[in-house]
Amino acid sequence: MKLSQYFHVLFVFGFSISVLAADLPENLLQEKAEQVNRNILERFISPHNTMYDFVDLNGEISLPTGEECQNNIPNALGWWSPIENGGYFGGIYSISQCMRYEQAKTPENREKVKRLVNGLYKLQDIGNVPGFIARGIAADGKSTYPASSADQTMPFIIGL
Repeated sequence: MKLSQYFHVLFVFGFSISVLAADLPENLLQEKAEQVNRNILERFISPHNTMYDFVDLNGEISLPTGEECQNNIPNALGWWSPIENGGYFGGIYSISQCMRYEQAKTPENREKVKRLVNGLYKLQDIGNVPGFIARGIAADGKSTYPASSADQTMPFIIGL
């Protein structure tokens, strides 16, 4: 299984379980859901609170440089890079965390929502064009690929 597929499987599983398990009494499923959620938050959230598409099995990540973003490497959309879908995954995952907060209004759950929303705001603020929603943030913390798409924007908006 490719690493990006690993993330997509983990992400879908984590989203589903985090929502479903919020209604269940304390049991094994709840414990496993918390483990999945913790894994996603620890491994797939950047220092800017945006979501990565993938990390390797050891938790290492190779982010594109600002120069690579400027030169459209591997392409203007950043496809096949770990920062390809920050608005998409961040928006969807923030929805799941809002649902968790509705079920269990703890300070920890509220902080998770705030963290993801701050990441979405960062994607909004990093671009040079009003209304542009960046896909992700390069290793330098200030660069992004120049193109985005509706698949980034709609989950971004819904997530907020």
